[in-house]
Amino acid sequence: MRIVRFPDRSLPSCRPDSAPDRIIYPSHARDVHLVLGPAAYGKLIRFRVRIDGQAPGVNHGVDTDGQGNGSIIEYRLYQVIRAEERC
Repeated sequence: MRIVRFPDRSLPSCRPDSAPDRIIYPSHARDVHLVLGPAAYGKLIRFRVRIDGQAPGVNHGVDTDGQGNGSIIEYRLYQVIRAEERC
């Protein structure tokens, strides 16, 4: 089983002055999608995705890069992991 981690200090449910939040999502799926959005429409929120503590590399999704970095600017479905190789 791989563990996909989504650390971010600006998830919609947290206040800007709070500590960084994390979503830990155990997954056996090839793809991981999340519906995400900012608290204020149009506000840029940066996030980082890790697979078992490492950057996803070639397993990054459409909305993340190989280092696992992505950004949220509107409410929508984000593809954060697309496993090209077995994780």
